[in-house]
Amino acid sequence: MDLSEPSEGGPEPSLADTCPLPDQDVVEDILKGPFKKFNDVLPIFQHVKFMQMVRSWYSDPSSQDMATWASINVAMALGLRHSPFPHSESSQEMALACISNAQSSIDGLVYRDQDLKGLQVLLGLVVLFLTSPHPYPACVWIATAVKLVHRLRLHRKDAYEGLAADVARQRCRLFWVTYVLDRELCNHTSEPYLIRDDDFDVGAPAKYRCKAGTVRLHDGTEANLFHLRIGLARVQGRAYDFVHSVSAAGLSDHARSMRLSDVGQMLGSWYGKVPAACRLHGKGSLDFRTCDDSISHHVVSLHFAYYHCLFSAHGANTRNKFMIDPLVKLGEDPKQETLSTRDISFPRDWSDLEQTARECLEIDWRVKTGDPRLKW
Repeated sequence: MDLSEPSEGGPEPSLADTCPLPDQDVVEDILKGPFKKFNDVLPIFQHVKFMQMVRSWYSDPSSQDMATWASINVAMALGLRHSPFPHSESSQEMALACISNAQSSIDGLVYRDQDLKGLQVLLGLVVLFLTSPHPYPACVWIATAVKLVHRLRLHRKDAYEGLAADVARQRCRLFWVTYVLDRELCNHTSEPYLIRDDDFDVGAPAKYRCKAGTVRLHDGTEANLFHLRIGLARVQGRAYDFVHSVSAAGLSDHARSMRLSDVGQMLGSWYGKVPAACRLHGKGSLDFRTCDDSISHHVVSLHFAYYHCLFSAHGANTRNKFMIDPLVKLGEDPKQETLSTRDISFPRDWSDLEQTARECLEIDWRVKTGDPRLKW
C-alpha cells in the first residue's frame, strides 16, 4: 500500500495536512519579531487578533480555512522580507514558498466579503511585489484590492455606523493602507491611481482614534509614520493630476511650469510636517547609530517616496527620453566631439534636483547594502 495515499474509508486529510505550515514556534518567532515591527507602521493586520488566529490554527482544526492559511503565509513572507538580519538562503526560500502559497489561494479570496482576510492577503502581496525584482504584478493586486475595498464599503462613512470601535479602526486602517499603496504605485509607474479623492468619505485614521504607525524616535519624541504616508499619498495623487494625467499632457509650457511650482509647494508643505528627528538631514535628524532598524527603514522608505515624487513630477527620471537619450549619447562619446551638456534638455530647477539627488546617494550609502525592503 502507498502510505502517502489515505486508505479507502479512512479519515479525510485535514487542511493542515494539505496546506501545511512550519512548526508553531517557528511561525510565532517570525510574527512576533520583524513582522510585528513592519505591521506596526503599515497596519495591514490587527496584531493581537492575528496571533490569536495563528494559535487557533494549531490548537483547533475546525478554525482552519484557506483564507487563514493564506493570511499566515503572507504575514510570514512580510516578516522574512523585513527582517533586519542578513537574509540567509533558507529564509529567502521560505519567503518565496510563502508567497507562492498565498498566490495559489488567491482565486477564492478576490471576492471574499464576509471578512477582511481576502483584502489583507492582497495588500500583503502588493507590498511583497512592490519590493521585489519584478514589481509589476503589484499593479494587478492593487486594482483587485481597490475593487474589494468598494465591495466591503470601507470607503463610505455610513458603513461604519454601529460598528464596535476596534472593528471600525481596522476597516479604516485597511482603507488607508490601500490608498497609500495605490498612490505609491501611481508614483512609480505614472499610471492613473484608482481611489479618487471625491469617491470616498471615510474619515482619517485619527477620527477613529487609530494610533497605528506611531513610533518613538531617538530624541524621545513621537511621530506617526502612517499618517505621514497618507499625507504624502495625497500629494502623490495631485502630482499625477498636475503632471502625468492625460489632461496635463496638453498644457502649455507656462501652465506646466505653474503646476510644477504647485507640486513643489505641496511637497514642501508636507515635508514641513515631518519632525526633525524623522528627517535624514539637518539639526536633530535621524541617528542611524541609535535608531531601531525597523524605524530607520520606514523613515528611509518615506524619504525615498518623497524624493521619487519630486523627481517624477519634474521628469527627472529614465522615462524622460529628451534628457536620457542625449545623456546616453554623451556617455558613448567620451571626447564630447558631437555633443555637450548644452544639448541636453534638463528639467526645471535642475540644480536643486541635483543637490537632492546627492542627498539620496548619501542615504543610500548609509542603509544596508542590498536591503530588499528598499528596492523598486
